[in-house]
Parts: sequence; structure tokens; C-alpha cells
Amino acid sequence: MKKIIPIFLAILIIPSIWLFKKSSAPSVSNITISYAGTYPNLETFLHNENDYNLVNLISLNTNLSIDLKYATTDNFAGIQFYPKIAKAYLREGTAKKLMAANEEFYSLGYRIKIFDAYRPRRYQYDLREAARQINPATQGYIANPDTGSHHNRGASVDITLTDLEGHELDMPTGFDHFGPEASITYNGCTEEQKANRELLGTIMEQHGFRRISSEWWHFDDKDYLDYELLDVDFAELD
Repeated sequence: MKKIIPIFLAILIIPSIWLFKKSSAPSVSNITISYAGTYPNLETFLHNENDYNLVNLISLNTNLSIDLKYATTDNFAGIQFYPKIAKAYLREGTAKKLMAANEEFYSLGYRIKIFDAYRPRRYQYDLREAARQINPATQGYIANPDTGSHHNRGASVDITLTDLEGHELDMPTGFDHFGPEASITYNGCTEEQKANRELLGTIMEQHGFRRISSEWWHFDDKDYLDYELLDVDFAELD
């Protein structure tokens, strides 16, 4: 009986130690979601959140940092556009591509940080008007709401990269910089900034996204025309 008890305790303790190690992911700033690479199949964690085929990215078992700039005052206008309940949504197909890209970044020691994702069309008008009031010459950086942005389709995402501790990589500009320095062809930045910009762009392109010339942080799903423009507010998606 004395030999049986230690063996029985070992059977209980060893799995507990294993579970503790598996769940101890490093913490980062903003919103962090589990470990990248722990799920066996991307499809297992992709599901429709609503009738619009929009997926709440925080529900996915992948390692993303989310900082929705337009739900705060930390943006080009210094005002809050989205309600505080706003979350990062993307169409399911677009989300799948983003997850795959983040898996590759994570294998290199980085992770994606999201600044903006799905944007209800009503806020496109607000953003455009704010840009016009600040400087009419730069309102063209905000897509015309009459024709819509691919953000309004849930098929675009604004991102940067961080290291595994949550520190943003050095890029040529900050988010929403309205000027030539934000262009993907700008060469007046440091070599490190250029390398970081191209690392981000190259891997995103390999996973089904396209870049735009004026904003290093903006990526469109190449299949954006598969999705219609939406004006479904965040409260309707909860």
C-alpha cells in the first residue's frame, strides 16, 4: 500500500504540471490571445459570429495584439470615432489569411498588432470629414464613403508588427501619417525601418493580401470584391 500511494500521486501531479506549462503564455500589452501555433487546424477556430460572416478576432485561438485606434483618441484627429464596445472583426476568409500570416510572423519572433479592421460605413463619413477639417489636401487619404472603403467590407486591416514582448517594431512613420513618408516606396527612412516595413509587406502578400502605395500599414484581402459594403454597427454584432 505504501508504494501504491506515491505512484497514484505522481499520476495526478504530472498532468497538472504539463497543463500549467502549456497555459503559461508570455503576456504583452493591449489584448493578447493565447499562443500562436497551439491549434491543430485553422478551420477549427473559424466560425461565423453573425449573419454577415464577420469574425470577432479576439475569439480566435491565435496570438494577436489589438489596439483599435478609432475607438480611442489616439489617432490623427485626436477624437474617438468608434464606440468603446467596438471590436476587431474581419470576414471569415480574410481572418483565415491573417491568422496564417501571423503564424509565420510568430515563427520569426514577431506578432501582428491590429489598429483597424472592419469599419461600419457610417464612420467612413466621420473620418473623411475630420480629415477634411484638419487639412483638405489630405482628406484623400480617407476613402470616399460614397464609394466605400474595403474596411467597410470587412476585408481590410491596418497593422504593424511587435516583438514577442509587445514592443512595436520601428517603422518609417506611425499609424495614420498623412504624408509621403508613409508610402511603401519611401526611401528617406533608416535601413532598419525599411527592412521592418518590407518584412511586414512581403509576408502579408504571401498570405493573400495586397499593399497600397500610400500606407505601409494597410492591407486589402485580394478577394475583397467577394464581400459587399456593410454599415452594420458594432452593437449589432455582439
